[in-house]
Amino acid sequence: MAISRFEPWEVLSNSADVTGWFAPVLHDAPRDNIRALVPDMYPQYVRLLHPAYQERPKGKRMVQWKEIAAYTNRVFHPLVQFPNLVGLRLQQYESGINENEGKYGPWTDPPEQGTLPPEIIGSVVEVLRRCTDTPDNCFFALWSGWADVRRLDIAKAAHLRLPGRDYIVFQGAIDTAKQSVFKWRFQAMNLWWPADRRWFLATDIDLESTYIGIDDNGMEAMMNQDLLETIATDPNNGITTSSDSVNPSPAP
Repeated sequence: MAISRFEPWEVLSNSADVTGWFAPVLHDAPRDNIRALVPDMYPQYVRLLHPAYQERPKGKRMVQWKEIAAYTNRVFHPLVQFPNLVGLRLQQYESGINENEGKYGPWTDPPEQGTLPPEIIGSVVEVLRRCTDTPDNCFFALWSGWADVRRLDIAKAAHLRLPGRDYIVFQGAIDTAKQSVFKWRFQAMNLWWPADRRWFLATDIDLESTYIGIDDNGMEAMMNQDLLETIATDPNNGITTSSDSVNPSPAP
């Protein structure tokens, strides 16, 4: 199955055996909810919010969404979306707000989209390692549309085709998830799952949240990680700005 080594992962030439259990389920799910990202077959679902950042003379500080909600007088709830929370359109908040620091809350740089941030990925790995019997045999998928993918020597790698997304599939131990795929910028794998299928993690390229299907113990462990901002969620919940009906959508 493995055709080459892309340190620290094995590159797979055929992924059907390791993706066939969830790919059809994701294909059949509505595109705008969690079931399109994580298969609807787990007892619990966790939404992990990527932190925003505040530039300071001594370096960046992570800023949780709850802190921003308290400043903007908007509601922190299970379907909260970052643009709605700060009242900015996508293009505005993606550019950062150094010139307007303080106007939209205690942040200057928006949450990372499409990757788990390096500041919190270690905490996620620690929980997931304890929630599988196959920590040394996990699978990962990377969105093939990143411009940097063209630099990788993975021409014969297996592809996983999901609605609107095409991924390249790899194999490795859970600890490899902490490493960046690219040397020139940090990028985590977009999909993770162990061989025993005890959990499934998805970070879509357009989202500032990561979604995890897991068991009860894993859910409790993830929610109790001090460094992580997590919300218990439901696989039928939406994942777009229109899903946040509590906070007004940013004006066009």
